[in-house]
Amino acid sequence: MATQQPKFPTRETFLTNGCESITDASQHTTEPNCPICLDPYAKPPVTDTQSGDQATTVLIASCKHVFHHACLRVWLEDQNTCLVCRSSLFPRETDSGNTLNSIFATVADAINAVDAVRARALRLGERIQASQVENNEDFSDAEQQLARILEDLQELEERQRRLLELYRVD
Repeated sequence: MATQQPKFPTRETFLTNGCESITDASQHTTEPNCPICLDPYAKPPVTDTQSGDQATTVLIASCKHVFHHACLRVWLEDQNTCLVCRSSLFPRETDSGNTLNSIFATVADAINAVDAVRARALRLGERIQASQVENNEDFSDAEQQLARILEDLQELEERQRRLLELYRVD
């Protein structure tokens, strides 16, 4: 798989120019929930009572994946890739002069990614259990989502293991 060079030089430039606000997520994705927070896409957008921000839904122009804008903003504080397809959205901000710090940052990113996927899996599992008890519903879609999350987790744990082996300091 060829790595595509990011079109945007910074995170803020990407958030300003690389995302498109959309009003109906169902026109762009079959997933009913944001892949970051696992909450449903709101129609129409609602206002967050704590921050006062309107919960908008955005489409990443380059890969066409959909997220809550606020969730994507938080995700991109520590990452520079799409959560769904891992395509690079902007260059990683690292100090190229300090290789050891760069290595530790890469390992820390892998650990954070594993923790984020694990948290998503736990939240989804809790939702499945709660709905099953309350509504006795069909959970095939949720179970498929959980299986994909667990596959991502397995892939990230392997990546973490390889990074730790590669950068082991004796």
